[in-house]
Amino acid sequence: MNWLDKLERKYPRFGIRNITLYLVLANAIGYFLQGSPVLYYCEFDVYHILHGEIWRLFSWILIPSNGSAFTMVIFLLCAASWGRSLEMMLGTFRISVFVIGGIVLSDILGVVFYFVSGLVLAANGLNPSLMGMVGFGFSPALTTYYLILTILMQMALMYPDAEVRLWFILPMRMKWMFWLLIAELVYEVGRIFYIILQSSLLPTSVLVMGAFSATASVFFALLNLLVFYLASKNHVSRKHKKRQREFQQQFRAAEPRPGSNIARHKCAVCGRTDITNPELEFRYCSKCPGGYEYCNEHLFTHVHH
Repeated sequence: MNWLDKLERKYPRFGIRNITLYLVLANAIGYFLQGSPVLYYCEFDVYHILHGEIWRLFSWILIPSNGSAFTMVIFLLCAASWGRSLEMMLGTFRISVFVIGGIVLSDILGVVFYFVSGLVLAANGLNPSLMGMVGFGFSPALTTYYLILTILMQMALMYPDAEVRLWFILPMRMKWMFWLLIAELVYEVGRIFYIILQSSLLPTSVLVMGAFSATASVFFALLNLLVFYLASKNHVSRKHKKRQREFQQQFRAAEPRPGSNIARHKCAVCGRTDITNPELEFRYCSKCPGGYEYCNEHLFTHVHH
């Protein structure tokens, strides 16, 4: 039993029904608030969080990704369907752990990255204020777009041979959908890194920190997916695997080989076997200790031991 199973057994009523639907609605609200100063106060910014604006730890779920209105509507409709399906497969507890865990993990890693990037700037003798930055280091640009995207990827890991309609039109197996999404994310991250690393005004280490800050949501969402996937698997201990191998070896050794004329079944009363009388059926008696086996003629007429 892994830690996820233990948590589910200890807190069986924990969970938020339709949590992915709330995530989709938050993303939709954020999309319609684009251009509004309200979104500025919702962004994940470690400097302002450390100065009392604690709500930024959660309000960043309103920050949408870039894209056209049509693409966003189609994506959110698909996401609502994926989330409902995944909740039916995993249960309310596990889908809540997946979503809330992704948000909390992003918060923790975002704060860690802020201080690490600040140390990189200090090691290169750079002052963040001279670069137009507010704070000690880079605050990653967090959005729940990729967290929502990993819901579909989790479904693909669970049911790789199931079929899904890409944009409600093209039929595609889930495993190919998974690799298509991975390829898309790799291309997107690679493109951003390539654009930022073209600059020669700053040290490479600082440029890498800046590129990672712009793509942190991708890495955090995929890490959350990996942690949840490994926690959902039924791990078998080495001792248990060893016992399985020993049992299989003993079973194979005890099993008669074809053509060896060794009977599999033998009646404890008449001594007939499945080789001498292949027309007979043999059963064990539940009332006789020791696993005595009888043919169908003596199963109900023998004296119990």
